[in-house]
Amino acid sequence: MVPDLAGRFDLERPSVLLDKEFFTVGGRRRELDLLAEVSLLEDSSRFLLIHVEVEARARPEMHRRLWLYRHQIQAVYPPAGG
Repeated sequence: MVPDLAGRFDLERPSVLLDKEFFTVGGRRRELDLLAEVSLLEDSSRFLLIHVEVEARARPEMHRRLWLYRHQIQAVYPPAGG
């Protein structure tokens, strides 16, 4: 769960805000609102990417858009061991 995961973050080390990558989703260019790299306590060479999208209201297509963003992010930043 998210609270358990948050306890693994090394908050003493500064997070790195990554460049907002442009992606094409459904034929439209998109820019991520926030993509941050946060170090982990158990191994400072490992990190977790946190993606945040700010929306004024929920939209039916948001689930699919976030799913597509996830795949685009993983194309640029492949998971460790993958």
